[in-house]
Amino acid sequence: MEFVALRVERQWHIYCADDAPAGKHYGVELIAIRPGNNDDERLSIAVLDDSHQAADKLAQYLGSCGFNAVAFYDISSFCQALQQSPFDGYVVDWLIGEETADKCIEVIRASDNPDAPVLVLTGELGTDRCESEVARAMCDYDVLGPYENRCGFM
Repeated sequence: MEFVALRVERQWHIYCADDAPAGKHYGVELIAIRPGNNDDERLSIAVLDDSHQAADKLAQYLGSCGFNAVAFYDISSFCQALQQSPFDGYVVDWLIGEETADKCIEVIRASDNPDAPVLVLTGELGTDRCESEVARAMCDYDVLGPYENRCGFM
């Protein structure tokens, strides 16, 4: 199928050659469709850690990798933001103060995007409490991890 271009009021329009309206036609050799670099089209990642520095550092790193990353420092603000708009993915530290991320993961799985990937990080591997709780969350909520934080992000 051949295509032609026709300029109408300072804009170019592409038509199948057989369907083009009357006017000066130009042959089209290539049609390329490229996605724009719109921030709204980037995948959104929520980062949850009670350490402001760690959450900010990981969100900044993910941002430099092309994601729209937002840092949260407490369970309340995280769950509130999630009710407004779910994210495409999540990175959560297992221990947030004295609480675990279990409630957060439950809220994620009940959200408008329940299948979003959830990656759990912790610096507490090797403790019986942490490992058994994360193992249960992995089974109940299909989360990734736990990954031990050795990079200083969380």
